[in-house]
Amino acid sequence: MIRCKNECPHGQKTCCFFCEIKHGCEDCCNENEMKTEPSKCAYAIVEGENEIELFNYEVANALAVVEQCEVQKKTLEEKSSKMKEAIKTAMEKYNVKKFTSDKIEITYIAPSTRNTIDSKKLKMNYPDIAAECTKTSNVSSSIRIKVK
Repeated sequence: MIRCKNECPHGQKTCCFFCEIKHGCEDCCNENEMKTEPSKCAYAIVEGENEIELFNYEVANALAVVEQCEVQKKTLEEKSSKMKEAIKTAMEKYNVKKFTSDKIEITYIAPSTRNTIDSKKLKMNYPDIAAECTKTSNVSSSIRIKVK
């Protein structure tokens, strides 16, 4: 937990960054560091009980920004998906294969079939062939974010 050295007139026990009533609060800490990295604020008292808590305080601003961006991205992707479906339907209706404007180019791709290999079945029925044809690649570390 990050507490503030300043006494909160509203009885809050946490740093202003994490306070639920900070927006519109005239007594909110105005320290620049508090706005971006609350653990580095001159008035911060960091009391971490575990790694997750300490991690949360260190990257609190980054987490808040990423959360906001991911929610906006999900909303835009849902809207975009609906609009793409409407465009595809209209392209099929009017037999338009390609549309170009100043900012976008849309090409209609007709339905087709695709051949794939059922790797689970291949490994079960032909383990030697599956092992011989298996390719190992290095994968960089990354993070996965899921919007709820």
